[in-house]
Amino acid sequence: TIQVIPEPYSVERRALMLAMGAQVIVTKKTDGIPGALKVYEEALDKLGEKGWSPRQFDNPANIQAHVEHTGPEIWEQTGGQIDCIVAGYGTGGSISGITKFLRSKNPNFKAIAVEPMEASLLNGDQPGPHGIQGISPPFLPDNIRVEEMDEVIRCPTSEAMATARALAK
Repeated sequence: TIQVIPEPYSVERRALMLAMGAQVIVTKKTDGIPGALKVYEEALDKLGEKGWSPRQFDNPANIQAHVEHTGPEIWEQTGGQIDCIVAGYGTGGSISGITKFLRSKNPNFKAIAVEPMEASLLNGDQPGPHGIQGISPPFLPDNIRVEEMDEVIRCPTSEAMATARALAK
């Protein structure tokens, strides 16, 4: 297993991947996600027929997994008493799949995407750096079903980090 991640990703993520037996390739911070994706494509090409990738940003199976598993689990765990999801997106698979399933159960279900204030692509901003790992890549993934989002909330990175630290206490 080869994992390609950009330099600013946490050492904890790297350590977890290494502990799981992955070869971790760290790309330059200045190259960002686009640079990591380029190295990833090169590594995949080099592997030839031995290579495989889940293509998490554009594989419809990503969304379908959340339609079949995550959405039903949320429905069951809430006893069907759920009318909204508020979530960040990385690949778009989670929020899109969960929304699809929960709307099938409740047509009035609302989906609210959260993006860093510094890079709100769903609001038409240009890509830019922000400090929240794992959400809001510098492009709109095919798996984010923009048309299914009822609202997009912008949150400054500093506020998100402060809230995360407060919740962790």
